[in-house]
Amino acid sequence: MATKLELFINKYGLHAQAAAAGSAIFPETILCAAALESGYAKSELSNRYNNFFGIKAQKGDGWTGKTVTYKTKEQKANGEVYYVNAVFRHYDTAEDSFKNYVKFISGTRYVKAGVTNAKSPIEQFEKIKAAGYATDVNYAGILSKMFNGVKDWAAAYPAAGGGLAAVLLVLSFFF
Repeated sequence: MATKLELFINKYGLHAQAAAAGSAIFPETILCAAALESGYAKSELSNRYNNFFGIKAQKGDGWTGKTVTYKTKEQKANGEVYYVNAVFRHYDTAEDSFKNYVKFISGTRYVKAGVTNAKSPIEQFEKIKAAGYATDVNYAGILSKMFNGVKDWAAAYPAAGGGLAAVLLVLSFFF
């Protein structure tokens, strides 16, 4: 039986591949981040506002699109949890959200942190966290665990070639 992440990949994998095309961002990075941030597409922010990555609309960031305000959980460096009302970007489609995520983490702050030079999704997770994308102290570790689960699952089907393409191919047989 397919996991939540595998089902998510089946539904949104093509969006990730399209968004990653021509960029230095791995499709697996996009998928794991989207699955985590959107609660596997179950969050209200992803369902009603197509924001699969929890990207905020902050003053001076150049966002001119629609926004929505939500109470969100943040974490201090010592692990202490607190809540704030934050303004999030509102996208017209899921595809717009995926494309904007790639643009967002390919920006200056992320380039300086080495996101676009990462050699693997796991290294990319670490660099994204180091650039300040998320306040969760375990953010990179959670994404790495998700990626390893998918990677291990896809590796069980070597005839399909492994990686994201294998995950999508194998899932296509089930759905």
